[in-house]
Amino acid sequence: MKKNDKTINTKEKTKLCKLRKEKEYTQEEIAAALKIDDSTYARYEKDIGTMPVRVLIDLVEILEVPIETILYGDSETSRGMIEKNINFELKYMDHSQKKYIYEFIQLTKLYK
Repeated sequence: MKKNDKTINTKEKTKLCKLRKEKEYTQEEIAAALKIDDSTYARYEKDIGTMPVRVLIDLVEILEVPIETILYGDSETSRGMIEKNINFELKYMDHSQKKYIYEFIQLTKLYK
């Protein structure tokens, strides 16, 4: 991993195993699709190490799940937590930043 590569630390990486098996992929197939070493992907499933953002984005496409499913799980509680975090962050943004966030949220609703 490059030093300047942005990373994300998911709370429920162990959920990756369940998601992968639901789609009937092997760890080797996912690793090959992500263009990473098998052992690297296996560490992500075991919650060891930090996943680069680019890998997370590719994984969302491969597994065909929303990003919040990988990051937070697939429950209404998780959605509420995401909304709570967004609302908290909005308190500290200026008007132009808030406008950008609201536009982004509206766009994401189009693709549900």
